[in-house]
Amino acid sequence: MRAGTLRERITIQAPMTVHDSQWGPTEGEAFENIATVWASVAASGAGESVRDDKVQSTISYTIKLRHLDGIDSKHRIVWRGRTLDIVSVTDPTQRRRELVIEAKEHESIIG
Repeated sequence: MRAGTLRERITIQAPMTVHDSQWGPTEGEAFENIATVWASVAASGAGESVRDDKVQSTISYTIKLRHLDGIDSKHRIVWRGRTLDIVSVTDPTQRRRELVIEAKEHESIIG
């Protein structure tokens, strides 16, 4: 991986366990920052779907970064103020040098 291709700053967030006095511990409603790293971010596709009488647009991204342990689809990425949900994480060479993350951004459009 060439360092010059990693031009974007991304923040990786992990879900926090929140304790509710009525319902007990729940996970996924709040997130905490676990790493801010340099990455390459490229849009890889887009689409629209209709849900509950609303049009929802989805943009897919391919993100490449240096290897980090423990990143999976429970985590999310914040990039340029956008929140991206991680779909998959792969180590393409299996040599622990880089990760390729497929992520999606969802936007609801009233319609």
